[in-house]
Amino acid sequence: MKNELLNGAPAGTIAVCHPSGWMQQHIFIEWIRHFISCVRPKKEDPILLILDGHATHTKNLDAIELARENGIIMLCLPPYCTHRMQPLDVSFMGPLSTFYSQEVKLWLRNHPGRTATQFQMASLFGSAYEIRAATMQNATFAFKKTGIYPYNPNVSTDVDFAPSKTTKRHQVPSATQVTGSTEESSTSLTIPQEPISVAGPVRDKKPSPKSSTFKRSRLGTSTPP
Repeated sequence: MKNELLNGAPAGTIAVCHPSGWMQQHIFIEWIRHFISCVRPKKEDPILLILDGHATHTKNLDAIELARENGIIMLCLPPYCTHRMQPLDVSFMGPLSTFYSQEVKLWLRNHPGRTATQFQMASLFGSAYEIRAATMQNATFAFKKTGIYPYNPNVSTDVDFAPSKTTKRHQVPSATQVTGSTEESSTSLTIPQEPISVAGPVRDKKPSPKSSTFKRSRLGTSTPP
């Protein structure tokens, strides 16, 4: 990776690459080490690290052990809940994406005829991140809106869970028998069977003669035949 790709990046930025562009277990370990150097947690004064349930977080034993040894408590959110429970998703990523798009448009207006490439990305991101998005106000609002701090277990109402009813599957009882949870009381469900009639022997049936479609007709005249 070329060092020019980090020109203008936020202070303390490190870069790790992978052909897929996705998070990998060894990259997450590098991130944990960088996180430890910035936050400096201790076992006597641990910190809480809230993550999503990606496999690089939940199935990465080396990262979990590294976090445990350095006083980091890793808490993974339930699946499909980050849009409501993860502070980054609730109050940070959206504004950051908007600010970054605005910085790109401003750069294009100031450089007519040019195209913003990967060599301008770090500088444009740095302006959007450090100057506009990464504020204490956005951070505190994100934790408050998710109910993490101040703690608010009622931050999500029944209305928030209503869309899940469209995909809720009700358990269908067995067609042969449904047994209760206790031995004393049980309910059985059976499907009545209709009696099956046995057809008699098939008899040969002679075809009936077809009547002619032609009929005789008479013509009446005034003179005798």
